[in-house]
Amino acid sequence: MINQKFRSDIQSPYTDLSFEYSLIHSKTRRIEGYVFNKLKRLDGQKNYEQSIFEDAKIQISRVFGYLQLPNQYKERVFQKFKAIYLDLLPGSKYRSPDKLVPFSVFYVLRSHDIIIKKSEVLEISNITREEFRKFTYTGLKYFPEYFQRDKKKTIIHMISDLTRTLQLGFTFHNYARKLLEKLWEILKDAKDTLIAGVIATLTALCIYSKNLKLSHIAHNLGLGSGTIQTKIKEKIIPHFKISGFKSLKHSADIIKERLLDLN
Repeated sequence: MINQKFRSDIQSPYTDLSFEYSLIHSKTRRIEGYVFNKLKRLDGQKNYEQSIFEDAKIQISRVFGYLQLPNQYKERVFQKFKAIYLDLLPGSKYRSPDKLVPFSVFYVLRSHDIIIKKSEVLEISNITREEFRKFTYTGLKYFPEYFQRDKKKTIIHMISDLTRTLQLGFTFHNYARKLLEKLWEILKDAKDTLIAGVIATLTALCIYSKNLKLSHIAHNLGLGSGTIQTKIKEKIIPHFKISGFKSLKHSADIIKERLLDLN
């Protein structure tokens, strides 16, 4: 009896140590499991992001190829895409390459005075005009260089491209550039494409009269004829105090007379 109790007293400290070791081991296993799962999630997230970036590169190349854009801007577009993607909150639909690639392509190239038409980008992309417009309100903050570009130079490039496409000749191009200079302060706050459309339309009225369909100009720039007419009615007609304006078609002679006086 004494020996058995003695053995029990001797073994009890080891039993306690074994229990404590079991607790420590269990806790360690839980910590290791937590760390492992976290690393696994991070690795999965990294792999997912990598697949997104690879998809973005493919889509960027597709857009550049289809629109015949200068390849030296591909990497700039990708880096801009990546920066915006990482900054947007998870769950935003604009983190999708389908939405973000066309937006990034358009504004990177516009920021570098490269002619690119929004209508053509939208035509080959899975982003609607309304989605593009809505994201512009918040998305342009990622393009500070867009607001530092030479806006007038971009518009002149648009007019040059329009002149070549519609084969309007040097006289048209030269007059449009002069008209842009004279009307710049009135129109400078409008969108690039709309300014180009207004200048080209007014130039056509002065030079070609009724021999050129104004809808061709609007279509080439991805605009509606009504959009250009509305801007002319809002800005040009009041500025020159032109009375009796009805529409571009019915008031062409009045507008032509006033604008030719500018020269």
